[in-house]
Amino acid sequence: MKAESSIHFEFIKKPQRGRSKELLIIRNEKLIKRFYQKFEVERKRLDDVLKELSIEEFWISPARIMEIIQENQEQLDRLYSKTDQS
Repeated sequence: MKAESSIHFEFIKKPQRGRSKELLIIRNEKLIKRFYQKFEVERKRLDDVLKELSIEEFWISPARIMEIIQENQEQLDRLYSKTDQS
């Protein structure tokens, strides 16, 4: 009987822990756009931008924001290239 119950539990899918990958992608895209807006368009200092994004908008640490920016450098580069073309 014990062998049957262990086989049964192998087919039960455990719920995914943590945040949805799709929601993280959306958050990161918005974060990159907001960073660009505040840093390049509004011409705010980097430390002020990180503080605002961290405390007022995304509720994650400034260090994590910098990691996200580095991980999504291509998206940020595309924003820069759009303004260069204008």
